[in-house]
Amino acid sequence: MLPFLLRPFVPKTPEQRQAFADWLKTGEGRQLLDNQKAALGELLPGIIGCRAIQVGISTQHNLLERCNLPFHWRLSSTVSSATDIVMSPADLPIANKCVDLVVLHHCLDFDDEPYRVLNEATRVLNPGGTLIVVGFNPFSLLGIKRLLSQRNQPPLSGRFLRIGRVSDWAGVCGCQTLGYVSGYHKQADESLGARINQYVWKRLGSFYVLMARKQAIPLHPLKSVAQNLLSELPANVITVPAARWQDNKEPS
Repeated sequence: MLPFLLRPFVPKTPEQRQAFADWLKTGEGRQLLDNQKAALGELLPGIIGCRAIQVGISTQHNLLERCNLPFHWRLSSTVSSATDIVMSPADLPIANKCVDLVVLHHCLDFDDEPYRVLNEATRVLNPGGTLIVVGFNPFSLLGIKRLLSQRNQPPLSGRFLRIGRVSDWAGVCGCQTLGYVSGYHKQADESLGARINQYVWKRLGSFYVLMARKQAIPLHPLKSVAQNLLSELPANVITVPAARWQDNKEPS
């Protein structure tokens, strides 16, 4: 019998999510957040709309600082003073099609149902709205370190989903991927990184920021009842207005 090579998703515990939220407060965690803010700072100013939400494991740091949308909310699965709403990313307490921007910050890495999280984010987006997913990149030096070491400590305890996989899921949920950027090369030699950054490292950073847009469903006007009836008539039948038919009718 062939060995089963595919690994099922390992459930993420509340303790792991809290540990990651605490790790983001450390020096390395703050460096990661600073790099992510810089990457988002190049994308957010160009997004238009009215309402934006940041969904993450921790909302101690505002990732929407450069966002021009007037209304911002921060949603998290852990309690903090900066959290506006405490909820599960897989079950957002928001109505359909009422948000113009959703930023998922490492939600797919630390949730038991990453596809459902992505589907929920798409559900609350308006047609034409923007979805941004921030996650750990498995094809990076941090990803290699994760393969060669224990995964019980953050950030290595995250799921590290492939960017192509996240893009495919977004497409199934009705979003078109516009592209992605990558960053944070702390594990790389700085001199080497400086020489080949523009060719390699810009795609192999420890994290990725994927940007997608929710596609609008084209609407076709419904035909009137009369148009539907006429379209069902045989091709050799010529319709005559009732008034003219009465005028041409021979007397009995």
